[in-house]
Amino acid sequence: MTSALFYLVFHSFKNSVRARILRLKKAKYLASAIVGGLYFYFYFFRYILGGGTHTRTVTLGPVVPVPGLFESIGALLLGMFVAGAWLFPQQRTALVFSEAEIAFLFPAPVSRRALINFKLVKSQSRIFFSGLFMALFSRRFSAAGSWWTHLVGFWTVFSILNLHFLGSSFTRTMLLDRGVSRWKIRGVVLGILGACVAASAWWIIRTIPAPEVADIRSLQAFNHYLDQLLASGPLPWLLFPFRTVVRPYFATDLNELSRAMVLPILILVLHYFWVVRSDVEFEEASADASRKMAEKMAGFRAGRAGQAVKPKKRKRDPFKMAATGRPSVALLWKNLIGANQGVSLRQFIIIGIGAIWFAVVLSTTAKNTNIPMIVGLTAGFLLVMSVFVGYQMIRQDFRQDLPFADLLKTYPMSGWEVTMGELLAPTVILTGIQWLLIIVATGFLSDIGGTRIPVGLRLAIAIAAALVVPVFNVVTLVIPNGATLLFPGWFQSGKGGPRGIETIGQNLIFGLGQMLALLAALVPAAGAYAIAFFVARLACGAVPAIAIAAAPAALVLAAEAALGIWFLGRVFDRFDLSAESASS
Repeated sequence: MTSALFYLVFHSFKNSVRARILRLKKAKYLASAIVGGLYFYFYFFRYILGGGTHTRTVTLGPVVPVPGLFESIGALLLGMFVAGAWLFPQQRTALVFSEAEIAFLFPAPVSRRALINFKLVKSQSRIFFSGLFMALFSRRFSAAGSWWTHLVGFWTVFSILNLHFLGSSFTRTMLLDRGVSRWKIRGVVLGILGACVAASAWWIIRTIPAPEVADIRSLQAFNHYLDQLLASGPLPWLLFPFRTVVRPYFATDLNELSRAMVLPILILVLHYFWVVRSDVEFEEASADASRKMAEKMAGFRAGRAGQAVKPKKRKRDPFKMAATGRPSVALLWKNLIGANQGVSLRQFIIIGIGAIWFAVVLSTTAKNTNIPMIVGLTAGFLLVMSVFVGYQMIRQDFRQDLPFADLLKTYPMSGWEVTMGELLAPTVILTGIQWLLIIVATGFLSDIGGTRIPVGLRLAIAIAAALVVPVFNVVTLVIPNGATLLFPGWFQSGKGGPRGIETIGQNLIFGLGQMLALLAALVPAAGAYAIAFFVARLACGAVPAIAIAAAPAALVLAAEAALGIWFLGRVFDRFDLSAESASS
């Protein structure tokens, strides 16, 4: 039976690779694969195929690495992951089977050890490709070792972590079945960790002097001081097993790698026997974990990243919808509910009033501190990020409703009305968030670096931003929604879409297209703003002109958004999801 399971793993992997290769017969996947392959070559492989030289390796400056420091840091991080497996378990058992595997393997005459071996072997492909990606990425920025030593190092760390997570989950399950509560387990782990931290801190305080100016004057000096901390007292003994696991990553040649792999292989074997000899019944917990994973995947497909589709307490509607009115408002109402954020006008008003009050109070009582400036700059940074990245985070539009396009086409609505209704929800959510950030930034940024910013200038900038961001959001949303309707076979809806190097190429193509289309849309608006600002400055001064010139720019963006909605409406009228699915 074990040989049959290995046969299943091998042929499943082979068929997956074969399906990816056959998919390249389609021009759209072939083009994406070429773009993805070029990206990997220029970003990773040319540093390997170029003879192993490091002349183009990105470094942080002329800093000489301290021997053992990075190994100690890696060991400390690995120890934190191991402790987290006991303190913050994600589920009762770490074995997750697919629905097909549960239906066919659980009733079959297969031993628990065979099922565990099946999952361990199946996980090796994921571990190998994850290690390969991390090795190529780390090799891109590191001049030590080679890509294959990094690959062996990452494979060792990931394999041991995988076995440790599995063994710890089995042990917790066994203790829970014997009446030991989760809090008792966490209490014991916290007690051990507390004792280790206390002993290390006590030793460091008694033997290592506090850092002086010379210890933090340069990165090299700070590295030496940090190495001294991690190599003193009980810390080297506590980190010893974790150092042995991460040591293969830092090997520079085959001989050093073979010596460094002796203890990690022993730890790997011990973990394996720990897992396969654990006398615990995991079938019921694995089925429950698999069901939750399937619900999370359904949540991804529905636009709720990482959230399971399960019955929840009904929340208040975002607004009371009238019996008659524009059909696009009904789509807005539906998508706001789908956002599952409890969006309502009253909440925005309450938060906005609170933000205004807090900004005024802090600006008047904390004039001698940098708190208002830090808060204002943070709000401004988040505002810029929301303008250029927010459309990727809030996807309650065609990117969520594409599987239901045939149902949307049955509604008595024209294509442009459906498009406008689909774009309204993310526009409203983004605009509400951005207006709050504008309020906070305007109230807090009274000065920057000691330079006083007049209230009139802040208000003019705030009014200009408040006028522009709503229509700018519509423009940014038109582009990805247009890509979704024009190239539905390329559109990646959550975890259910195709993967591979062509997926990376598709994302690169869409990202470049998004940037070019956005620049093309901004050029007319920027021209309109410049002309209006020049005229308004001659008439009423520079400060009022900042706000006045935003109106023509917003009108240009609104015209572009209307043109985009009309075009997408025409595309939606001709859209046939069944034909697109058959061709892809």
